[in-house]
Amino acid sequence: MKNLITLILVAFITVSCASFGEHPHSIEKAKDIGTLIDLKRYGPLTFAGQPDIKSLKSLKDQNYELVINLRGKNEFKKFDEEKIVKESGLDYFQVPFFTKDKRISRKAIQDIHKIVRDNHNKKIFIHCSSGNRAAAWLGAHLNLDHGVDIERSITVAKGVGMTKEKMEKKLREFLQ
Repeated sequence: MKNLITLILVAFITVSCASFGEHPHSIEKAKDIGTLIDLKRYGPLTFAGQPDIKSLKSLKDQNYELVINLRGKNEFKKFDEEKIVKESGLDYFQVPFFTKDKRISRKAIQDIHKIVRDNHNKKIFIHCSSGNRAAAWLGAHLNLDHGVDIERSITVAKGVGMTKEKMEKKLREFLQ
């Protein structure tokens, strides 16, 4: 009987911990980068909207080593972001966040997770047009990869830049 109670207690604690996973970092204010202000950082990641050329060229000076762009391949054409980033000596990844029908891409979530995991010791700049997709990625990542419940994941996503209700709705649907 005593063993049964112990087993039930261990199972309960395990389920409780899985349901209320901890996110491993806290949200902090990041230093401004060029014209980008009021940025948020979460561990090695800094979240932002679309940087201009000056901001991209400033990344190396602030010890960033990698840029992840979540915009679609033909979404931004004002300048060659990849070229500017690579000429500055940083690594560059472009991972479109949405599928063709504008849903959150599970493959993108996984690909971004792998990039971040493989580069966890580097300072990473992650962006989209407004910062909403970048922040939504963090929410999905916390829920799927760290077991953080949906509400807490969304709260953290909002804390790093998810401001659009439409994006929150897409994230909730994705995580259900």
